[in-house]
Amino acid sequence: MKLANYIYALLLLMCSLAAHAQDVITFNNGDEVKATITEVNDMKIKYKLFNSSDTTILIAKTSSIFMIKYASGTKQVFGNTLPAYNKHLEDIVDEEVAKMKAQADYDKFSKIYKYKKTVAIVLTGIGAPVLAVGIPMLVVGAVNERRESRAYGYVSQRASDMYSAGGLMTVAGFTLTLTGSIHFGLAAKYKKKRDAAASQLSLYPATQIIQPVGNIGSSYSGIAMRITF
Repeated sequence: MKLANYIYALLLLMCSLAAHAQDVITFNNGDEVKATITEVNDMKIKYKLFNSSDTTILIAKTSSIFMIKYASGTKQVFGNTLPAYNKHLEDIVDEEVAKMKAQADYDKFSKIYKYKKTVAIVLTGIGAPVLAVGIPMLVVGAVNERRESRAYGYVSQRASDMYSAGGLMTVAGFTLTLTGSIHFGLAAKYKKKRDAAASQLSLYPATQIIQPVGNIGSSYSGIAMRITF
């Protein structure tokens, strides 16, 4: 009986630890989000939703956050920077989020474009030769069938086979070539989207260091930045 009590107590302890093994983000509007924090700096925090199948990394501006209570029990309070500083950080975060989206779009559309282009080349590369051989065979087979039918009253197996093979090759070649052409069109569409995303990326330089200068809480004097173009 004592062993059962010990096991029960151990399970309760494990459940209690599991229930508290997450960070809690409290936003300025009072919303609370249970999360796993992956990064915190003066501009933003990155986090994943706790106990969620969605592993997407989310970003929140520190200016929108009142406090973070970590799984260890420690707390970090925000909101003590000057409005001008917050506004500048918000602009930087907005730029970073836009850059991340442009990069994600570029990677996605590049992958689709390469796939569509490869499929188009393969299908057209197979379909065009098949069509080039099939059409002459179809025409020659049809001519031989007609000539033999008029001359002898019957059609030889050779002429019939050539006509049938030519017909099948013509249909297969036409289908492959047409499908390849469709994929070429889709490849051009996604290339255009990829290039549009690339042009967006060129607008966003890579920020290497963002460092507050002076005492942000009282005698804030500016921000020192080194940017690589």
